[in-house]
Amino acid sequence: MPLILPFFLLALPAIEIAGFVVIGDRLGVSGTLLATFGTAALGLFTLRFQVASLPARARAAFARNGPPVAEAMVELLRALGGVLLLIPGFFTDFVGLLLLIPVIRLGVIYLILKRMTAHQAAREGAIIDASYTDVTQAPTDRQVEESDRDGEDPASGGPPR
Repeated sequence: MPLILPFFLLALPAIEIAGFVVIGDRLGVSGTLLATFGTAALGLFTLRFQVASLPARARAAFARNGPPVAEAMVELLRALGGVLLLIPGFFTDFVGLLLLIPVIRLGVIYLILKRMTAHQAAREGAIIDASYTDVTQAPTDRQVEESDRDGEDPASGGPPR
């Protein structure tokens, strides 16, 4: 898995150039430029207006006494989609548009959380969440009870003064 990301980052320019050649052949120069600028404008719109709602969503989650993790992940993936739309290229535009679709975005969040929990469980082993109540007496209480029965002073351990 660690070798996939560097390989992908090296192959991405070749993928984008091939996309420009194929789509530029079908749409022509003006159509290709229009599509590139149009997706960049959509990415800018996404970043400027829709991602700005994160603080309001976080406040609403705090008001419900819930963690704003889901809202933050939704807005983070939406921002990533906007950034990918800003980058010139049809492959990044396609991935960016996919991240703007709510169902696909939720599926990506599910996959990320599933992978994170599996990785955390593998690192730490089984996690058991439990609560307990201590029902044993404190040592001072036991000493007091024993001294009452034996007639000794609990502080000195000897007979009462």
